[in-house]
This record gives sequence, structure tokens and C-alpha cells, in this order.
Amino acid sequence: MSTSYVLPGDKLPLPSTSTSTETIKLHLGPGTTETASRDLSHTPLYVAHKMGSVHVSNKRRKVRDGPGEMVTRVWVEVEAKRYVTSVGESVIGVVMGRQGEAFKVDIGTAQTAQLSQYAFEGATKQMKPRLETGTVVFARVSVATKDMDPEIECIDPKDAKAGGFGPLKEGFVTECQGK
Repeated sequence: MSTSYVLPGDKLPLPSTSTSTETIKLHLGPGTTETASRDLSHTPLYVAHKMGSVHVSNKRRKVRDGPGEMVTRVWVEVEAKRYVTSVGESVIGVVMGRQGEAFKVDIGTAQTAQLSQYAFEGATKQMKPRLETGTVVFARVSVATKDMDPEIECIDPKDAKAGGFGPLKEGFVTECQGK
């Protein structure tokens, strides 16, 4: 089978799962999923949920009593690199929730970033921003160590002004991964 590439939602190009002599078991790996919908022959549809190249491996699995069974493994290999934060970088994040006096923000790293309620221009104990879950913010990384969650702030450290940082009001966000 030649290498084929799929996008999220594409049907996986699978080999036939049964032959005249034996049944082949199918194991789905990373980047693949079985949908609830069925095709015309009432067999489940298998689709990719990540972008990448499809890999198929056919192996015979040994069974204690008998000749064994064929197992087909299917997975999507993804060309993704992990984003590691650095102090001073500008990031766009999505508020995931509140945790005490801070917001948890997804900025595309392995850990969620912490955004203090006081990390905004003019924020005081009486005048704190109220960010809802799903709010998109433009911020700057203020603390980035390997042992702690990153911390972000919505102020420019030079003059303690917003300088364009803060909640974004209009537009939409899409996730892109580059090489």
C-alpha cells in the first residue's frame, strides 16, 4: 500500500478486513477514530482526526492453541513539534477556566498557562477583569521554566500599560501547525 495523506475527517484507506480463509482484527492507533455512523454495508466508518500520513501494519498474532490471527494496525503519523515557551514571547490563548485568583489559559503548550487577575492594566482588588471560558487573549509570557506552568500577563513590562495586550474582541481563531 502506498503512502497516503489524510486530513481530519477523511475516511481512512483500509485494506479489506476479511478474507475467504480468516478474519483480520483491526486495531486503531494514534490519529484515528471510529465514528458512530455506518456505511451502506453497515460496517463502521474509520476516520482520521489528525493530519498526516497513514500507516498500515499487518502482522500475525500468536495464539496458544491454533494458527494465530491476523492483526491490522492503522495509525496516522503526525509531523508536529511541541511548542516550548520563552520569556518575552507574545502568545494568543484561550481561557479554559478560573483557578483562585488566576485564569487557566491554553496557549498551545503541554501545560496550561496561568494568567493572574492582576496582570492587566489598571487591575486592582476592586477592578478585576471578568473573563469567561472561551475568551481569547493576547498576552506576553512573563515566566517560563521547565518545572512550573508558564505565566502570562496582559501588560507591557516597560510602562505597565496594555500596549495591545488583553482580551480580543472580534475575529476567530484557528489552530495551525507548521514544520
